[in-house]
Amino acid sequence: EVKQRLIERTARLNATFDLSPDGFAVFDAHGELITVNPAFRALVGEVPAECARLPDFDRWFATLCESPGSCSTVAEAVNRRAHDRIVLVQPTRKVIEREVRRNLGGSGETIVYMRDITHQSEIDRLKSEFLATAAHELRTPLASIVGFTELMLHRDYPPARQKELLATVHRQGMLLSSLIQELLDLSRIEARQGKDFHIVPTPLPLLVDSVVQAMSSDELGQK
Repeated sequence: EVKQRLIERTARLNATFDLSPDGFAVFDAHGELITVNPAFRALVGEVPAECARLPDFDRWFATLCESPGSCSTVAEAVNRRAHDRIVLVQPTRKVIEREVRRNLGGSGETIVYMRDITHQSEIDRLKSEFLATAAHELRTPLASIVGFTELMLHRDYPPARQKELLATVHRQGMLLSSLIQELLDLSRIEARQGKDFHIVPTPLPLLVDSVVQAMSSDELGQK
């Protein structure tokens, strides 16, 4: 019965190991590679037979990295007990998160865990770019609103000209409101993994004309 329970437990662990989307490599207490799961091979490729020992594995793995000189060894990762973010350029470009643990309570195996975070990193990059662009774009309508309102406060204009200036302020205010709404939608965009982005062609002449019209006031230029 004990033997049967051990067989069943081993089968469950092997199934979990094989089906995991994250990569695992296990080295014995002497630094010899015991096994890797399919996800590990999908991330970094097949480990060469001559790289089955930890020092050789470290040298081989460094050749897969974007910055080989800054890629820490497995032993260094064990001592830090921290997550490493590594950019791979081979076999394909990926961003992975690596963690290493040594099984001190068992036979001294070293377990290398790797997770593909390429998509997560891309989403973070897009979010950072979006925030930087939004911050820049927010200043543009604000400059127009402040500039035109200051002109109207300090100078007297005919009713027709006042209406024109107020229309420009209103237009820039609506643009500012739209940008703020996009910022509020950021969490929803992130939750839906960018599926709410709709890329559509925009006629460049219309875009340029609208910008020129908003910024072409002689009074604003003199101000």
